[in-house]
Amino acid sequence: MPSVGAFSSAPDLVRLAQALQNHKLLTRPYTELYVGPKFPAAPPPGAPSTGPARREAFQAYGLNSTILGDFRVIGHGGGVGGGNANWNVYLEHDWVGVVLSNYDLDSKLFMDILGKEREAITSAAG
Repeated sequence: MPSVGAFSSAPDLVRLAQALQNHKLLTRPYTELYVGPKFPAAPPPGAPSTGPARREAFQAYGLNSTILGDFRVIGHGGGVGGGNANWNVYLEHDWVGVVLSNYDLDSKLFMDILGKEREAITSAAG
């Protein structure tokens, strides 16, 4: 998802998530080391501080490692003017969220889409 000419498709990102979850990319101990939280991070702007949508945010090795209710979620996202991408893996639940858009990173619409992803997956799997 870098903005310097690298390319990935939504199916590629789903396959990456499956490789991590099924320990095809790394063995279980190294997967846990890679995706596990390393230090606290500030929650994203507008994230609720109480209730079921509350998020505990951490930084992992190159990933965000979040506790969202009863879900461990890893992911990465970023964007440039006119383009944005987000990849979330809902560990232990076999759900992957990939959002690719033409919205700016700070777009309220993009943040709303991510909120709907979280709500749909946590409601369906919870």
